[in-house]
Amino acid sequence: RQLDETIEVNVTNVPPVANAVAVGSTEIYRTESVEFDASGSIDPDCDDIAEYLWDFDGDESYGDAYDQGADVNPIKVYTDLGIFDVRLKVVDVLGGEDTTVDPITVTVNNHPPIACAEITNEMPYWIDEDIFFSAECSSDADGSIAGWEWDLGADGSYEKSGEIAVSYTHLTL
Repeated sequence: RQLDETIEVNVTNVPPVANAVAVGSTEIYRTESVEFDASGSIDPDCDDIAEYLWDFDGDESYGDAYDQGADVNPIKVYTDLGIFDVRLKVVDVLGGEDTTVDPITVTVNNHPPIACAEITNEMPYWIDEDIFFSAECSSDADGSIAGWEWDLGADGSYEKSGEIAVSYTHLTL
């Protein structure tokens, strides 16, 4: 016997669930990288996840470029100082999408400079004669040195500042 009745079936797509973590430290120095992992993202109705779209700078614009890796586990090099909220959006093959609610916060710090001072005039050094110092051997791994301060009397106070090379006259023994 044949039924003349039509049954309507609605199938809805269950969206994926975005999950992102940082692999390692999220407090870094400028020019260092952070690795992210989105492999914990799932789709409850077993659709394939078609896109992993990242927002590395917190501007809520997804699809930011990364430096190494793949969409599921990108590696991002940070060249700007600051605090960045990283989020992930995943999209399944049927267009369902989800975005992580809680951001991964990346803090990018400035490397402190490495201070170095050298005496540039020849020995011997005499009382009442200038001794010349240079800080040209100082370095800053992620930028340039903004200024110098010199504690020439070794007393905790800075007698000279702003110059890369200075002279000092020691008056007593």
